Amino acid sequence: IGEKISNGADAFLGQEYRICGIFVVFFGALVFGLVDVMGNNNGGLRLYATVAYVVGSVTSMVCGYIGMK
Repeated sequence: IGEKISNGADAFLGQEYRICGIFVVFFGALVFGLVDVMGNNNGGLRLYATVAYVVGSVTSMVCGYIGMK
């Protein structure tokens, strides 16, 4: 039974991370595009905000993986 649960968790994580990857790319591009428009036209802020979003997303995904394992 434990092996079936492990296989199911792996399949779930694979599907979830595929969708999360698309989400992170889409919203990362959105953050990159909107930060300059919403802020004070500081190009460095755009890059920092996008990197912070992506790093936070990846960290969350890693925590989810560790929690499932």
